[in-house]
Amino acid sequence: MGIRKIKQRITQVDFAKKFGISRKHLSQIFYDAKHPSRNLQKRRVQDSPLNHEK
Repeated sequence: MGIRKIKQRITQVDFAKKFGISRKHLSQIFYDAKHPSRNLQKRRVQDSPLNHEK
């Protein structure tokens, strides 16, 4: 694992801690943002923790 990868992972952890979600879920959100049509049928909007704040 390179230095860039470690630095990117650390910033993702800090970012996830601010929002109170796990790094795995955060990377899943980033993955869905990059490939929106791939997981559109599988995942539901209700599963997102960002939706429960309303």
